[in-house]
Amino acid sequence: MTNNFAISVMAEDRVGIIHAVSQKISEMGGDIADLSQTVLSSYFAMILLTSLPDDVTEGVLLSGLKSAEADVGVSLDVSIKALDTLPTKQPAQPADAYVLTASGTDRIGFVAAVTGFCAEHGINILDLDTRAADGTYLMILLVDPGPADLTTLQQEIREFSTQQNMSVTLQHHDVFQATQEVRMPL
Repeated sequence: MTNNFAISVMAEDRVGIIHAVSQKISEMGGDIADLSQTVLSSYFAMILLTSLPDDVTEGVLLSGLKSAEADVGVSLDVSIKALDTLPTKQPAQPADAYVLTASGTDRIGFVAAVTGFCAEHGINILDLDTRAADGTYLMILLVDPGPADLTTLQQEIREFSTQQNMSVTLQHHDVFQATQEVRMPL
């Protein structure tokens, strides 16, 4: 029998947080099934899925993870959710993944507008990254458009772009990767 948990950890970014947290989980006999981490404006954020022996309760896990603070020298904001089972690990991306990019003047509601368009059109967001610089906001989303008719969807994206005064494009992941990848000359 095992206990399964979804864990989120947030803190001021420091070298060694992932190591300290994963080491504590390892010391408790835990197996990390999946992990995603990023740094947003100097703030560390991580979520992971783990299974631990049945004697490692939520309280024991929290205490163990909080003890990692001494290793990294920063307070860790830890949240734990017990799970009945760990979700089945999905492939990194579906075969027909697309990349949706949106850019325009940085403004309140930019992310809400783009993600609202996705929700209204049944587009599942698999990964999302944003950047703001010099008054411009950029979003890059890895998406699964599902069974949508791509010709109709492209037309709706053009209309949305015009209405929102932003540049929005949708292209197959393979095309995006081929056109964006930097290659060294031979």
